[in-house]
Amino acid sequence: MDISIRNECKSKVREACAAMAAVSLLALALYGCQPATSSDSSDKSDDSKAKESITLTDWSPATDCTTCHANEASSESDASCTASKHTSLSCSDCHTDTEKLAKLHNGVSYNDRQPTRLKQTEVSSEVCLSCHDKSELAQKTASVTALTDSNGKTVNPHDLPATETHEAITCTNCHAMHSKQTDLDGDAKAYCTSCHHADVFECYTCHQHS
Repeated sequence: MDISIRNECKSKVREACAAMAAVSLLALALYGCQPATSSDSSDKSDDSKAKESITLTDWSPATDCTTCHANEASSESDASCTASKHTSLSCSDCHTDTEKLAKLHNGVSYNDRQPTRLKQTEVSSEVCLSCHDKSELAQKTASVTALTDSNGKTVNPHDLPATETHEAITCTNCHAMHSKQTDLDGDAKAYCTSCHHADVFECYTCHQHS
């Protein structure tokens, strides 16, 4: 082969190698400019996936409720929530309807929307009265005027007249545990007027009878 041709081939090979080297360096430079994925975000992603995979099939009173019910858990440190005065109690101390709760939690996943209030289960008054003496409560609220109707009649919220309707009232009808309750008097009065719709507590005084 002619020497000039060989030299020309060698020159072209060197140019091709130089071009490939330049492309490789450019690719490395571009890769280095990409945002680094921190271990924290990786951990968070893994944690999110783990939470998504949580599905309750064997709920029990020993289950960690705060895994899903974060708002209720945070209410224990919120002075405007009644739960902040009951921090010595566990969830199962108040929520004793274990059979109903087990049924409601069966198959529930972490990403399911959490209810904002109890709808299919309740905290019974017996639970509250196991610590709070009813007669003592009545004495403490004897001078409370929160439940005063439009005629000026006042009733003690813990010593209501004995009626079938009043017997069905539970503590949680007036007292919320895990939500802010800055106007307990107003909330209790609102519950009364849901039946006493004319804001008159004494029966047979709203309508004229023939």
